[in-house]
Amino acid sequence: MPKVNHENLRWARKSAALTREDAARKLGIRDAYGMTAAERVAALESGEAEPTDAMLFKMRKKYRVPSVVFFMDQTPFETHRGYDFRTLPHGGRADTEAVLNTLSTKVWAGQGMVSDLREDENVLPLPFIGSGQMKSGRTAIVDLLRELLGVCAEDAPGQYADFDLLRDLAEKAGVFVLLKGDLGSYHTAIGVDVFRGLAISDELAPYVVVNDRAPRPTWTLILLHELAHLILGQTGFCNGRVDKETERFCEGVAVEFLLPALDPNRIESDDCSEVVAIRDSLVSALPNGGRLRYDGFNGTGDSRIYYARLRYKLGNALVGLIGRSLKSGDLTPTRASRMLGVKAHQVYRVIDAPMPTMS
Repeated sequence: MPKVNHENLRWARKSAALTREDAARKLGIRDAYGMTAAERVAALESGEAEPTDAMLFKMRKKYRVPSVVFFMDQTPFETHRGYDFRTLPHGGRADTEAVLNTLSTKVWAGQGMVSDLREDENVLPLPFIGSGQMKSGRTAIVDLLRELLGVCAEDAPGQYADFDLLRDLAEKAGVFVLLKGDLGSYHTAIGVDVFRGLAISDELAPYVVVNDRAPRPTWTLILLHELAHLILGQTGFCNGRVDKETERFCEGVAVEFLLPALDPNRIESDDCSEVVAIRDSLVSALPNGGRLRYDGFNGTGDSRIYYARLRYKLGNALVGLIGRSLKSGDLTPTRASRMLGVKAHQVYRVIDAPMPTMS
């Protein structure tokens, strides 16, 4: 029987952004044998105690790693973040990639907690995750995308060019759509040449993260692109380059969704330059979206604007789930604060903040 690499147990926990206390709670480990639950987790990671098969199964599920990781001789170097669909520019900066790794860890940890809450709500797996295949062709995926969003092929595509409308439709379909392009300050901003969007194809809590550092007219296209990845059952990062086949395909799906069926600019091939040219032409015609409007607030100095802006970036689906879970007692303010990226005493200010609208 293969031997467990205990160092990899520690790596898997940390890659899921869990403290030993968090891990103990998720794994159902309690105080026993004169040790706290966290100390028992530490014993498993140091080799002082051996995990049972049942415990390894729980770790695989809660840490969101394949079982083979626990038996590998070497400790994985990078935090798991899905497939890298990006084509990076030469001379990419290591510090930017480090920021992206940190952002990835935070997003995956939050998504894992959301998935647990959805499981507690007895939500059924969403059937559209992985429902399509590239070999079926771009038009077939566009049709599945329209079905997901409740959009008719006969509808004028222009009416769905608004990001807020598409986001609302996607969230009603079960997708969590977040805006995130830094770690909380402009000093940690990630350029769109490094990161434009992320899709996490989880059947209970699918995530789409849009880099809000991208020009606002492109948010609609990024959202549609990442939704195409969800339909294909793919998880990973994108940066807008279409050198790779999968990226050309998903970008083509996004463009075709927005173009009229008989538009002369309709993409007819998978040539990189054609896809990019039509995309850029389309983006230039998309609405800019205006500025966030805070009705009823007392000017720019109103502290509520900070929480309203944060709520907008998190989205109604995530904020609503956290609000319900707090009310039912399934979630503590401390855990909610980790999901929202604020301190525990600020949680209810985010939950209660009004959603700003676009002027």
